[in-house]
Amino acid sequence: MPHSDPTAGPAVPRACDDRLAEVAHELRNPLAPIRTAVETILASPDLSPTVRHAGEVIGRQARHLGRLVDDLLDVARIARGQVRLSHEHLDLRTVLADAVEAARPPCDARGHTLTVELPADPLPLDADPDRLRQVFANLLTNAAKYTPDGGRVTLSAVAVGGSAVVRVCDTGLGLPADQRERVFAPFTQLAGGRDRAAGGLGIGLALVRSLVELHAGTVTAASPGVGCGSTFTVTLPLAAATVARRVLVVDDHPDAADSLAGLLRLMGHTADVATDGPGGLAAVRALRPDVLLLDLNLPGLGGAEVAAAVRADPTLAGVRLVAVSGNSQPPAGVFDACLTKPVGPADLRQVLGEGLGERGA
Repeated sequence: MPHSDPTAGPAVPRACDDRLAEVAHELRNPLAPIRTAVETILASPDLSPTVRHAGEVIGRQARHLGRLVDDLLDVARIARGQVRLSHEHLDLRTVLADAVEAARPPCDARGHTLTVELPADPLPLDADPDRLRQVFANLLTNAAKYTPDGGRVTLSAVAVGGSAVVRVCDTGLGLPADQRERVFAPFTQLAGGRDRAAGGLGIGLALVRSLVELHAGTVTAASPGVGCGSTFTVTLPLAAATVARRVLVVDDHPDAADSLAGLLRLMGHTADVATDGPGGLAAVRALRPDVLLLDLNLPGLGGAEVAAAVRADPTLAGVRLVAVSGNSQPPAGVFDACLTKPVGPADLRQVLGEGLGERGA
């Protein structure tokens, strides 16, 4: 079945997703005081067991309603193209472990055996960790929901070529052939799920597909048939291997310089710091870094002047010059790139990967 542009989100008519957004926002207004009131009640040390139990039930159901409202808002946002991912360099195994913990309570409540099979080596991704946790928690919770008590749910992950392949398998209700694509459409209920108290709105799998496709991945459903369980397979592109660089950060704000250097080190690079123009110029001559990250407003010698001095030294011809600024514009023709503060991991990966050779630190 052909898919549309993944940034377009689930195929919900515009008038429908507008209404969804309105309904979700209206539902959120009373939810906030309900949650606050329940927390206030449960904080009292003098509650009778009956009142405490009732308060806990209300709290659980309010949290469940909150998740449904969040799902409705996500459907509307994705349909409008309003979801923006926060890309980070991460190990998918950590995200999967978090998703397993989120899905363990519903598995335990139904007496399922939850098995996790993760590789020993990292699965590096450039992805939004919160959205991927949402993807895999939804898949695991869905598996628990549609598997009869005492069943099995298995999460496995493996690297295949340049992709991470994650499978969520269950021994549940299974899928007839004509539902293996339909289950990803908004407001579609799985077979046998409409009469279940936890059947939901039928939007979880639509969100899963949209969020996976926003990560340039794919998700498919497979099943031997009704009553024979299901397998949902998510494929995501692995991040390219990081080539270690030697980077010099020159910024007159020590905290800003140290935090940026720390981020670079976490990304696998070697990072040094200078806090003024003359010190930065001396450091670049001594260290000969691959990349020089220069604040434009430096004491003693401005960033543009440091860059001009580096450009004039033929022994420093291989240094990539990157201006870092909050509002100033670098002079044309001097810098190779310009970053705007605050600088994030995606910005650094771009300037550290473009136009550089394979020289290590």
